[in-house]
Amino acid sequence: KLTEDESKKIQEAKQKGVVVSSESWRYYPEGDLGANLLGFVNDERKGNYGLEEYFNQELRGVDGQLKEEADTSGVTIVFGNNTSRPAVDGDDIYLTIDRYIQMEAEKLLTESVKKFSAASGSVIVMDPKSGQILAMANAPTFNPNEYEKVSEKDYGVFKNRAILDVYEPGSVFKVITMAAGLDAGKITPETKYIDTGQIILDGHKIMNSDK
Repeated sequence: KLTEDESKKIQEAKQKGVVVSSESWRYYPEGDLGANLLGFVNDERKGNYGLEEYFNQELRGVDGQLKEEADTSGVTIVFGNNTSRPAVDGDDIYLTIDRYIQMEAEKLLTESVKKFSAASGSVIVMDPKSGQILAMANAPTFNPNEYEKVSEKDYGVFKNRAILDVYEPGSVFKVITMAAGLDAGKITPETKYIDTGQIILDGHKIMNSDK
């Protein structure tokens, strides 16, 4: 994984026995954008975390193979036991993530985590009409091109907290209750409700948090 400049300097040095050869590596042009969602490919070319790990088999493809019988001078025996298998490219995966919404979600999330001195934060943006996920952001995050720079004690930064952490809904679940009421036809946008601070259900008194 040398830079072009590093590679050039090594070649210009012309040291005996030192050879520079090209290799193929997964590169993430957007850096840390969507890193927790995507995961990364390690030095053994295996997907780790996120979509890279989940779809590793589909994405990696199949290596090609060539086996040939040769004589003592290394020349291939034409009618020998020779077999070849062409390489097969991995599949493509298209996400519903919107790059610009993802970028804005990560920016606002990072600012909020810093402002409130939070340990971490997550944001999921969904299109309510289709259910498509338009953004899935986490903070803190990492650069998948430099995943090895994350220290051992911070491995948790690789995790996609938005879908892996246990989340207690609390008051944000009220919108689900309201949606269920609207869906069942029990309430309408014009329905009025007088909050007395408590309600009796099956003999149990349920009160607001402030009594």
